[in-house]
Amino acid sequence: MWCDPGTGDVVAVCASATHPLGAAHGLLDLLAATEPPTPARYALDPAQADVVDLCGVWYWGPNPYTLSALPAAGPGRSVRLALAPLGGGRRETTFERLPLRGWVGMAGDYWLGEQLLPLTRAGEETPYALDIGTFRFTRSPYEPGTGTPGAHPEDAWR
Repeated sequence: MWCDPGTGDVVAVCASATHPLGAAHGLLDLLAATEPPTPARYALDPAQADVVDLCGVWYWGPNPYTLSALPAAGPGRSVRLALAPLGGGRRETTFERLPLRGWVGMAGDYWLGEQLLPLTRAGEETPYALDIGTFRFTRSPYEPGTGTPGAHPEDAWR
């Protein structure tokens, strides 16, 4: 067994021999030469920390979607958001931050050109819902107290 303390890599060779095998050291060299480098950890700009509260699972009625942060499209641009059905499928849209408030769909299909507005309650910073055009996304299916557009009969979706 050989260990590289600098990288934390370990190689173990199991063999039946009466003398030590030098193969393990060679495997560490091979690993160092061919392993891709570990990417640098992404550091979110503190001015864009509000994005963290937006990311995660949101529901349009009973349908789960994920809202994920994407790297900025270029220097001096803001982080982007990607909204997609959980598990894949249609209705994927990438949103870019608007200068004053909210986001706008810039790529994709269903919500292209639509404005995404995070909704917060008085005195709270964490959004309880997302308003996209005439759609209301919530953190749980038909979450009570979020004012679902069009209303719905209680428990009709279960």
